[in-house]
Amino acid sequence: MKIPFLDRFRPQSREKVRIERPQRLHAKFDAAQTTHDNSKHWSWADSFGPNASADHQTRQLLRNRSRYESANNSFLRGMILTKVNFTIGRGPRCQMLTNDFATNKQIETDWRTHCRLTKFCRKLRTLLSAKYTDGEAFAVPVNSQRMLNRTGVSLDLRVYECDYVHEPFIDESFNLNHIDAVRLNDNGDPTAYWFLRQHPGAEFIDHFTEGDWIPSNGVYHLYREDRPGQRRGIPYTTPALPLFAIARRYSLATLHNAEWAAQINAVMKSTGSVGSSDVDEVDQLLSIPWARNMLMTLPLGWEVQQMKAEQPTETTPQFGKWVLNEASRCLEIPFNVAAANSSEMNMASGRIDHRLFNKANEIERSVTEDDIIEPYFNQWLVEYLAARSGIAPSEFNLADYPHLWGYDGFDEDDPIKVAGADIAYWDKGLLTDHDYWLRKNLDPEEQYQKLAEQTEKRTAINLPQPGVVLQQVKQEGSDDDGE
Repeated sequence: MKIPFLDRFRPQSREKVRIERPQRLHAKFDAAQTTHDNSKHWSWADSFGPNASADHQTRQLLRNRSRYESANNSFLRGMILTKVNFTIGRGPRCQMLTNDFATNKQIETDWRTHCRLTKFCRKLRTLLSAKYTDGEAFAVPVNSQRMLNRTGVSLDLRVYECDYVHEPFIDESFNLNHIDAVRLNDNGDPTAYWFLRQHPGAEFIDHFTEGDWIPSNGVYHLYREDRPGQRRGIPYTTPALPLFAIARRYSLATLHNAEWAAQINAVMKSTGSVGSSDVDEVDQLLSIPWARNMLMTLPLGWEVQQMKAEQPTETTPQFGKWVLNEASRCLEIPFNVAAANSSEMNMASGRIDHRLFNKANEIERSVTEDDIIEPYFNQWLVEYLAARSGIAPSEFNLADYPHLWGYDGFDEDDPIKVAGADIAYWDKGLLTDHDYWLRKNLDPEEQYQKLAEQTEKRTAINLPQPGVVLQQVKQEGSDDDGE
């Protein structure tokens, strides 16, 4: 007997119970699709780590090609030199900021002397050039008896090509604490570098595996870390190397084609039907010597048709500009600077492009300061102060010797407008004398002293002070307008 009241407690059939599950959404990215058209293009994409993808063999091949291209391509060589000259210039100038003016002047003067004797600024330019071409460069502070005798401070700087830092007897794949001559701690930070005693590419090299471990606090390693955890650098020019090869092949093909067409190359064309009485028989594919200033007759029924020059085409200059424009981007150089030609640009375009270029150079300066200039100067300053005072180096606190670094300023395209803007900022209190002179790579303390001497001297010989004549002219002009 069926009791309706109990139906609610009876188990339901599985066929009647349906659970609606939400459908999974599969997002689509065009760049993630592998098709017949793009399979070859992405065939070399991999998921290697930063140090596996830039292993020793890969870096060596890239820097060899980069060095070759830099040595044989005038555009690339010029771009690297321009980048270095704009970034380092004549070298960083130290501006001491202690409260003792005499101490500031003495340290700044002796530092300039040290830089001149050790060729420090020249070494900075060499290191930066190697950083762009090779991907990395190394420098090690050393003690020099020559410098000790001349200045009382033995510190000097020795620069190395990255080829020196290589551990040929270590298999990178089986040493997690080694990244090609870089010894790491458990946190992945460098603790020591293995330096070969001889360049591996030197002539008549013996014992090329002999070297020494140098602690990381005594090594300046200049490279750009493009990926987290990357410990060795690759050339800045890497993306541009195929472009320069393409440009060279195109230029040579265009040149050969134009040279061939410009020569006296011609074919003999029949004016009638071959075999008729109006046309003489001639041998096929016959080569006839053709000399200059010579009158020559042709067989009956034949005429000369010279080859038409098809090269260079109208697109050849545009192709060269396109290659140079794309290749210069990896060095963060605008096209007009890379080509040393602004004939097709107006003033506004040039200024906008130079803003990006100048900003990149400022960042490169900051990185160079952190990697080498600041630690080298601090080491020199401690030894310098200890030699002058007789106090142990450990007794000095570098925080008591604040300083800044100044560089060659960038030339202004319209200095009158820029000066007017500076005056407006200065008048509103948004720009100080100190900041302005530092931007011009001038010592503020020296400028104050020079201005005081100038004011005193101009007063003594009854000459107007700067700005007085201009104020008088403005006042006279306002009076005339009022009348």
